[in-house]
Amino acid sequence: MADDLSPEGRRFALYVQHAAADGKSAGEAIFGLAEQTGSSEIAMKDPTFMATLQEAIDSDLWPWSTFRPKLSLPQAGNMKIVKRGRQMQDGGHQGPTDIVGLDYDFWYAARLVAGDVEFGEDPLSPGDGGLLYYVRIRSAGESDAPGWIDSEAYATVEEAMAKAESMAWTGISPAVDWE
Repeated sequence: MADDLSPEGRRFALYVQHAAADGKSAGEAIFGLAEQTGSSEIAMKDPTFMATLQEAIDSDLWPWSTFRPKLSLPQAGNMKIVKRGRQMQDGGHQGPTDIVGLDYDFWYAARLVAGDVEFGEDPLSPGDGGLLYYVRIRSAGESDAPGWIDSEAYATVEEAMAKAESMAWTGISPAVDWE
């Protein structure tokens, strides 16, 4: 399998092998590799970087044989705005709120990048429609990337909508006016 690696995939795999020999965790090695590109945040959104990293993870050069995560790319192609709304306030509407569906566990991916994934921890499985649903308030309306996610994952749109309504800063019912 190592012979099937691209030159960049081999470089990634060798980098993490050295990191493992230095006592680093898989998350620390991935984060260090991402930092070599200049920014771990940018690297983890780059499909080429992520595909090459997955190639290294799947190779027999990967030093953590019991930890082989399947990475999902945190990018707009994986995100769908499934519900849009506006928080209600006395006198009318306030800020936007939306529910986004992602085909991967956003918080697991964030912990993986930070090196905080525990041995044996798996990402959440997708719910209805093959997606996990999240509330966005601070990044509501942005469609180019998940942006700032304001909730944990939910298996259904209805569960995420209920969470969004509980997060609204109002005593008005309903707390969110959904489109």
